[in-house]
Amino acid sequence: MSFHVRGPAWPVVALTTFAAVFFLGFQVSSQGQGRGRVVRVNGYDAAEGEVLIKYRDDRVAANHADIEAAADADVVESLDRRGGRRMRSRRLRTTELMALLAQDPDVEFVEPNYVLRVDASPNDPSFPSLWGLFNTGLNTVGGGGVAGADIDAPGAWDITTGSRANVVAIVDTGVDYNHPDLAANMWSAPASFQVTVGGMTITCQAGTHGFNAITRTCDPMDDQYHGTHVAGTIGASGNNGAGVVGVNWTASMMGIKFMGASGSGYTSDAVLGLEFAMQAKTVFASTRGANVRVLSNSWGGGSSQSLVNAINAANGSDMLFVAAAGNNGTNNDVSPHFPSSYSTPNMVAVASSDNFDQRSSFSNYGASTVHLAAPGSAILSTLPGNSYGVLYGTSMATPQVSGAAMLALSMCQLTTAQLKSLLLGSVDPLPAFSGITTTGGRLNVRAAVQNCPYPKVTSVTLTPDVASPKALGTTVTWTAVAGGGQGPFEYRWYVWDGTASTMVQNWSSSNTFAWTPGTANPAYQVMVQVRSAWNTGAAEISVSKPFAIVLYASSVTLTPNLTAPQAPGTPVTWTASAAGGQAPYQYRFLVWGGSAWWEARATHPMLDVQFFKNPRFSAASATITITTFALFASTFLLTQYFQFTLGYSPVKAGVMITPRLPSGRVGGFRPRRRRSRRRRCC
Repeated sequence: MSFHVRGPAWPVVALTTFAAVFFLGFQVSSQGQGRGRVVRVNGYDAAEGEVLIKYRDDRVAANHADIEAAADADVVESLDRRGGRRMRSRRLRTTELMALLAQDPDVEFVEPNYVLRVDASPNDPSFPSLWGLFNTGLNTVGGGGVAGADIDAPGAWDITTGSRANVVAIVDTGVDYNHPDLAANMWSAPASFQVTVGGMTITCQAGTHGFNAITRTCDPMDDQYHGTHVAGTIGASGNNGAGVVGVNWTASMMGIKFMGASGSGYTSDAVLGLEFAMQAKTVFASTRGANVRVLSNSWGGGSSQSLVNAINAANGSDMLFVAAAGNNGTNNDVSPHFPSSYSTPNMVAVASSDNFDQRSSFSNYGASTVHLAAPGSAILSTLPGNSYGVLYGTSMATPQVSGAAMLALSMCQLTTAQLKSLLLGSVDPLPAFSGITTTGGRLNVRAAVQNCPYPKVTSVTLTPDVASPKALGTTVTWTAVAGGGQGPFEYRWYVWDGTASTMVQNWSSSNTFAWTPGTANPAYQVMVQVRSAWNTGAAEISVSKPFAIVLYASSVTLTPNLTAPQAPGTPVTWTASAAGGQAPYQYRFLVWGGSAWWEARATHPMLDVQFFKNPRFSAASATITITTFALFASTFLLTQYFQFTLGYSPVKAGVMITPRLPSGRVGGFRPRRRRSRRRRCC
């Protein structure tokens, strides 16, 4: 790895960049670690299910016991000699626990157990040189500065470090997509696809990284340096132990090259570059494989209606257009700079701030045409050929804002208008920018991420793999399917026993829960809470379902009202009597037909009940009456069995039915008759 030294690089037609200087970085290590699950409370991280509490009278132990029982506390730990305690609840969330305890007059105060940590820092060796991301006031690049005169990237990284779900298109001189600090975060075409730009149908192969509007090919390799430097600020790989880090540790960056090695290009090629980004997004719309949401534009030139039309079309494709305000040190309200002075709804114009939170001397400004400032003086970033260097300019400030937009999109779903509003509404107000920008402030990416209107889970279905009720000892597997919000999701499971709710599985990515209750209870309910994985706070939605766990009957007797055998036509009433288990019971009566069991329900050609296979339980009476009336064309004795089944305990009993045959024989035996002598009358 080497750091590249360049001479002055004054703006050439399209670029808004100043000089590069030589600098070497220093190694830093990541510090701090969290303990347990955290939630967001009052805008800060806190331990889930824990509070810090102090009683008004520390001597009344009985009152304390009642409070701790109501809180279902499993940990109560003394913190100091002044009565402070840490309390952890088995089932209550932090906010629920605070609300419960705050109502008790014996509690002097209750508060979250906030997580205190060193802000997340990557292990990229030159991170200490990136004052724009984290200014200690001692950064050697830029000659020191004022601590806190930065975009507070580490504060944002505590919440998110980026995502590849959305794409930022860098409309510039191209990008060195082979640079070791950029390669992992370059967009790659997920499949071969075609676009039609400039009247030509162009086929881009799978794995290509963007578009070259000059050559009309799908190879956006940087033959200058400007676009590669911009890319490093947006998304140089973070925590990879090499070089620098971008605003996004993880990103998806598409190269759109319309300026050549001289650092200049044509408006027509810029328009073609924007058209490529829009068409690629459309081609992969079904899979979101090229979901371009931000266009980063560190260049300027003359006014063009064609370009205005293209920027408006990009707005229709839900793309934010971030543009450099220019490096003339002039007022854009008086002398417009294009494209940043266009009033398109998706435009964000960026001025440059220095490491003292002052306007960079070269930066343009404008109370009504420039929206906000971002660090642009002495910015260290990537250069082609595994190099690094320092550049000055609103070109360097622009990718700070583009990167912040992508970082916000990594955790919340926003329209372009909402994204613009979020960025402009999250600045740090500063005197240096009051009256010369529309917001009067400098970018704060931490505030943007924290202010992000998170999408909420809107629905969840909860399904057991078996139907209620079930016997004690049964394992029931529950599955939750979330809808809405932004995946991946996290799930937390509770069981209600009729009097109390117990958390049985804390927040995790598992949407299934295998439940084997230890006691029978008809009042059980299983509840799942769901939230998006980026949300470290409370559940976004909950749903529960009842599920009864019962004991089976331990015995059953089955008794006919008559003894066997009986003749056809005799009504026989059967009575079942169950014991054990849990009343009320359900009953099912069956008749043995000689080869199979049949359910007795209605009429039958041979009996006055109908027989059905696939018998079912019903809430019918515990008795059934069956009358046999059919004649059987056989001479054998027929035995009918009746079966009563409850749970897994079938009971069988039989009554012998002896058919009467047409000949008068009973059961195949002809009765003997006495002959009588015929008498005649006289």
